[in-house]
Amino acid sequence: MAGSATRPVHSEHPALTLKGHTHTVTALAVTPDGALVASGSRDGTVRLWKLPGGAPHAVLRGHSRAVWTVAISPDGKRLASAADDHTVRVWALPDGRPSLVLHGHTYSVRSLAWSPDGRLLASGSRDSTVRLWDAESGAEAGVLQHGNTVRALAFVSGSKLLASGSADDVILFWNLATRALEHVLLGHENTVHALAVTPDGNTLVSGSADKTIRLWDMGSRREQAVLVADRLGEPPTRWERYGIQPGPEVLDLAVAPDGRMFASAHRESPIRLWDLPNGQEIGLVRSPAETTYAVAFASGSRWLLTGGDDRAVHLWDLSGKIGHERLPLRTGAIGVK
Repeated sequence: MAGSATRPVHSEHPALTLKGHTHTVTALAVTPDGALVASGSRDGTVRLWKLPGGAPHAVLRGHSRAVWTVAISPDGKRLASAADDHTVRVWALPDGRPSLVLHGHTYSVRSLAWSPDGRLLASGSRDSTVRLWDAESGAEAGVLQHGNTVRALAFVSGSKLLASGSADDVILFWNLATRALEHVLLGHENTVHALAVTPDGNTLVSGSADKTIRLWDMGSRREQAVLVADRLGEPPTRWERYGIQPGPEVLDLAVAPDGRMFASAHRESPIRLWDLPNGQEIGLVRSPAETTYAVAFASGSRWLLTGGDDRAVHLWDLSGKIGHERLPLRTGAIGVK
């Protein structure tokens, strides 16, 4: 299924820009109540920002190298972060107080996911493993072996199954009761960078370096659709000029909490907005960042947050374009050192 040539939702200017990071913003997460945003960066820090105004709340220091992923627990009381320093750190919210440091991975940690019941934290690494952690004690609760770097994680079917996407181009389903491999999803032809589950649990969305987004039915565990981003009107990327990796590589995905749409982040290309459940491309968001590494929604489909290689977090107000009331965001840049 190809994207539409018409894009009725089209944003050129963020409502708010949050500045403070000194390197690429690689990860974003929002608390369930929408009050806090966490951003991780290659500068080794995690920053907390208050919504709706974007005021700086805290700078979390502890990682010694680039932070690649952040995740907030379902109850909103804990934040996990993971980095090139091989560690996973857990912080108490809302103050950002250090809580746990989890050791076990032997290489960079690239993905995190909390179980819906909040009892397990999963981490995926360039050491080709997924590690499961007791979220209260920090004790290691299992190791799941992949064939290559684990780039994406998502709990599916409640807390019973964990999906993992990797640089060996597959999505694996793990039975968490037995720690056994239960199912394999084949279709992607390059690294699976991102996984997201719709709020009703019926659809898994996956994004890959093969430039496609795939929708999977969780009942049948079959592919429903293959979505390809429309490059209409875009100049060729540096890779395309050399005939390498044509099209925009998918780096991250976020499903809106109200289940109406999802967003995809791309290398050297605008963010896309897609309708659910039909998978129709409905808009572009042109960030100041050339490459966007992270996307997240807050307040249903009202705000889209993005982070990328311009070292900033941008908040985009989509409410005027999709039927919601506009929210009181201040326009401008807010930063903290």
